[in-house]
Amino acid sequence: MKFYGQQALILTFTFAFFSCENNITISKQLSHFDPKIHLSLLDKNEKLPVGVREFLMQKSVRGEAIPKFPVSYYLIQADDAKFLRTKEFNSKISDQLVYLVSGEKYYKLFVHPDSDKIYSFLKNGYRYIGPNETEFMGSPVAGNKTLVIWSARNLLATPFIVKTVLDSETIQQISSRFPATTTIGKPEMINLIFK
Repeated sequence: MKFYGQQALILTFTFAFFSCENNITISKQLSHFDPKIHLSLLDKNEKLPVGVREFLMQKSVRGEAIPKFPVSYYLIQADDAKFLRTKEFNSKISDQLVYLVSGEKYYKLFVHPDSDKIYSFLKNGYRYIGPNETEFMGSPVAGNKTLVIWSARNLLATPFIVKTVLDSETIQQISSRFPATTTIGKPEMINLIFK
């Protein structure tokens, strides 16, 4: 009986020693936007999707530096939101706003860096794609937290504009996503509404 007790004790120590050493991983990446790390200026020689540089130059004050930063987002299950779009909406953009995981559809809810902490409560229920993981870069344009966004991993992907804070006029128009090359007067639009 004593023999079996010693083997069990040795086996327990061996298992505890090896399992603890190999299974602990501590991430050193920031999960929130930090302007000291993530905010930079658009370089004049930097490659951008077609039309983005020209669009930003039109919207900026002459000679003013144009900031850029990674744009974080939440993956919202299709069951938790309504996805409204105009009939003519460019599918090349809407494909960038949807993410499929094991056949389940998720919509991307983009967050302006200034609002990162305001939306942090969503981290309890939804997957957060932070500034170190996101494929999107953005620059601000005139308007309340309005961004022109492009894929940093695929410069051939169509850039688009996101209004990350909705005012009453925008809600009436059902607009929060539209192509960057569209005239602002009558854009093609998509809106994501929580149920």
